[in-house]
Amino acid sequence: MKERILSGCNIQFNQVLFFNCRIGYYRIKYDLLTWGTITKYLNNTAGHYENISVTNRAKIIDDAFHLMNRQLNISVFWNLTQFLSNAQWVECASNKNVVNVDVYYGPLCSNSLKWFLEQFLILYPRLKCRIHVTFVPYGNATHHRENETGPWQFSCQHGPSECYANKIHACGIHAIQYSEPAKDHQLLTINLISCSMFMGAISPTGYPEYIPKVNLSKETRKLMKNCIASELADDLLAANGDKTKALQSPLRLPTIVINGVYSKENQDEAIRSFRKLICRHLTADKPDICYNRN
Repeated sequence: MKERILSGCNIQFNQVLFFNCRIGYYRIKYDLLTWGTITKYLNNTAGHYENISVTNRAKIIDDAFHLMNRQLNISVFWNLTQFLSNAQWVECASNKNVVNVDVYYGPLCSNSLKWFLEQFLILYPRLKCRIHVTFVPYGNATHHRENETGPWQFSCQHGPSECYANKIHACGIHAIQYSEPAKDHQLLTINLISCSMFMGAISPTGYPEYIPKVNLSKETRKLMKNCIASELADDLLAANGDKTKALQSPLRLPTIVINGVYSKENQDEAIRSFRKLICRHLTADKPDICYNRN
């Protein structure tokens, strides 16, 4: 994958997209002014970002994500992705044609973040009424205790920071389910995970600073804070570990389970195209995205 730099260009946004779509197998490193133009367009409150196809939105974010650690400031990436949480969310009518999706992931796993960003988050606004998602933060960790009443001991693939991140995610999911309206559970959970994973990719210890951005209620934030500092965090993480270990070993992250059943076919397709996987499992009244990728 090569990189091509666009700088010093006085171009309109549709021209920026032209370069991104037509240039071939290149990553585009725009200059800061052009990144600013793209960000402003995507975050336009009138919802103009919908004029850009889902594929091209994913390409833009993918470029920013891969440049982030080496050549692009985290603040540029964070501002660029804000349009995802500002998307127009509609209430879902009661629908029995829903695919249950379990996502087993590691909060500091680069592959988990890559899939969440490129395959899930960009498509969720158009699939939200057709999927019910359960997130299981644990990753390739282990846990044990010396006796039935002793404290849990954890060892995480990416060290103590990931164990801490796991507890933040587990406590956040628990607090949301306990104190927020049921209709908001899924969206708030996704906002929490996306915020934490984006920030965690750069500064794991900075997680608590970003929790207020998720728009959780005061009660939920308090429950979450208390949980992280208590034995409940350990119990929740151990339960996630038991559920994760029941799947397969070694674990491929992220692992995607459809309707409660793991299969290699579903896993491989989830990594290649989450959209196709969900559309294949929907039995009727499929959304437009199943027929049109734009």
